[in-house]
Amino acid sequence: LERYNSNIDRAQNRLSQAESAVGIGVNVLQRVYELAIQARNETNNGGDRKVIAMEVRNLRDQMLSLANSRDTNGQYIFAGYKVDSKPFVDDENGDVVHMGDRGVHELQISDNQRIATSLDGADVFLRVPHEEGVETIFATIDAMVLSLETGKMEDEHITKVNTALEHLSLQQTKLGSQM
Repeated sequence: LERYNSNIDRAQNRLSQAESAVGIGVNVLQRVYELAIQARNETNNGGDRKVIAMEVRNLRDQMLSLANSRDTNGQYIFAGYKVDSKPFVDDENGDVVHMGDRGVHELQISDNQRIATSLDGADVFLRVPHEEGVETIFATIDAMVLSLETGKMEDEHITKVNTALEHLSLQQTKLGSQM
């Protein structure tokens, strides 16, 4: 019984940390969405949009840092079973790839019940469903930055950022419901 109580505490702690990281990610994407709306305003010129692109790039870096969050034991939360390896990295093309695996940690909390203590990191950050398939949160942000750097802002970026925001909010809800 003591082991189960300890596992319940550990599970809640890890889920809380994952939920917090995803919650901050939701706030980051909310800011990206606000900047997308602002950049779409015709009162902005190309120079204004380039300044907005700099902030969005910084927010993308913050999102990558959140995707690489660690728990209190120093293990990467969204790495699957590869808890000692940084799960999300930029490849040689600047695309974020998942170096973790699909594993989802579970702890035994009673004789016949186990509880997940995280979500599949790739599902959280790299598999955002869109009308034409899936796209990573990072690719969505990167495409917006490229557009802004050319002085433009298309409606498709607003739509995709909003979809990514909804997706990440759903992941936060999933984590919260497991606690």
